[in-house]
Order: sequence, then structure tokens, then C-alpha cells
Amino acid sequence: VADEIGLRKSPALVARALARGPVKPIHVGVANGRRFVMMAGAGFDANVVASVSLPLKKKLGPLAYVWQAAATAFTKNVPPCVVTIDGARHDSSSAVACNGRRYGGPFAAARAASLSDRSFHVVLMRGAGWLSFLRYGLGLMVGRVDAWWDVAIVPGRNVVIDGVPGQPVQADGDIIARLPVTISIDPEPVLLVYPA
Repeated sequence: VADEIGLRKSPALVARALARGPVKPIHVGVANGRRFVMMAGAGFDANVVASVSLPLKKKLGPLAYVWQAAATAFTKNVPPCVVTIDGARHDSSSAVACNGRRYGGPFAAARAASLSDRSFHVVLMRGAGWLSFLRYGLGLMVGRVDAWWDVAIVPGRNVVIDGVPGQPVQADGDIIARLPVTISIDPEPVLLVYPA
């Protein structure tokens, strides 16, 4: 969230934001009853989050996810899923409902998404296999994951992801559910302090 709202990770700047920053309403998502702020998804990224170990995270920090993404791409066959966005069906190998622009900190996944909107921008990645996931990772790093021909970003308010029952669902970097999952915007806004 800090990257999304432009808050630098300095104790002095955080204290200044808390003391003087404006308070604005944001809209959070809900996935099978669990609230989240930035994004929720299933497919490749959820399998990475489910597989990364706590000792690896302690040792490598954020690089643990990069390591696990490579391992997952080469060793695991992630089953496809069916994503229904406001009643329209989409087949996908991985889907992420973005509530904000950022994914995994500084990376822009859905440039048009905003925490102040009452909708998601769902990133649908249709390719499978290590080469596709490598392409998506490179696209994410330069803020243009949607530049690939097999990626679409579809706006919507109500998202249902179905597929192999029991496949993991991640939200904000934690496993919070298993497929199938229903994702919507919480009708009650949350107040968030922004940088001064």
C-alpha cells in the first residue's frame, strides 16, 4: 500500500503522514469473506505464494518470491481457471483482481486501477508454461504486462474464479482461500491516511 499511495518507508515520513496527512476513503476487496487491499488472484502467482517457505523468506526477503516463481515455472503444472467478470466468462491460466495499480510493491500491474474506485481491473494471463510466466514477469517489471498478446485487463465489480477445487487463492501476498472464490468490493469504505 505504501508504494501505491506514494509513502516512503522512512519512520520520519510515516510519522509526518500520520500527524498531517489527509485522510481519504478507499474501497477494499472481499474474497470469500476475507478483506484485502491491493489484489487477489489464483493461478501461477497464488501457487508461488503457497509454495514459498518461511525460512526462504527470512533468508532472501522479497527475492524468495523470485526464486520460488522460477522453481514453480519449471517444476509445477498449474491448472487453468475460469474467470467470470460481471457475468462474462474468460479462460485463463492465471488471474489477478487488482484493486490498486501496484503488484508486489513497486511494480505496476494495472495502471488504470485505483483504490478510490469501486471496481477491479482483472489481469488475465492466458499462456502456460515457464516461457509465458517469464514473459509476464518481464512485462510486470517494466509496467507493461498487458503489452503481451495473451494478456488482457478487464474491468469489473464482481469476479468469480473457478477451477480445480482446492487450488490456492492469494490476497496481498498471503493464501486466504481455495478455489472457487468470489471477489467483490466491500460496500463500506475504509479511511486511509495519505502522505502529507
